[in-house]
Amino acid sequence: VGMYGSSDIREVELDSGAVLRQQGLQQREFAEGIVKYRNRYYMLLWKVGDGIVFDEKFNRVGSFQTGLKDGWGLTTDGSSMIITDSGSQLFFFDLPPDSNEGGEWTMQRTVQVHDEGTPVEMLNELEVVSGEVWANVFGMDCIARISPTSGRVIGWIPFDGLRERAMKEAVGRPKNRMDVFNGIAVKGRQIHVTGKYW
Repeated sequence: VGMYGSSDIREVELDSGAVLRQQGLQQREFAEGIVKYRNRYYMLLWKVGDGIVFDEKFNRVGSFQTGLKDGWGLTTDGSSMIITDSGSQLFFFDLPPDSNEGGEWTMQRTVQVHDEGTPVEMLNELEVVSGEVWANVFGMDCIARISPTSGRVIGWIPFDGLRERAMKEAVGRPKNRMDVFNGIAVKGRQIHVTGKYW
């Protein structure tokens, strides 16, 4: 969960939305993409490109550096960590070693994301689904399905009207409002999408 002063890592019950456990971040840290790899959670921080390492109990056990100037989306395909930084590229990094407590990550390669030759900017939250990289595009209510080798957009998944319906349901709950489409999560054969407020 993002925003300065209120960012945290949390476990939430899917059906009710109840927070089962959480661990707050420091005032100056704005949480962005997060991924679990083996027995660690890796969380990117906005506007710095670095991140925090948590153990399975959400204890802060280290930090990592990517060398990027910003951090937005983070996922893994099992052979690389994949990051976005608000531009049109996917950055592929070596996987951290077992029980990694942090350090400098090593970049493998970059892939330019494009739709029929036009770069797709503002790539945000990421998930790997059936060998594709799925990314939401900040400010748009859709997901781009991306080839991780060529960067070509294979297709688009629109969510027309979803944000408006969610905002209507959030009337009277300003802390739960949704300004922009944002998150993607996979659980089994289900794809879950979320939003966030600014």
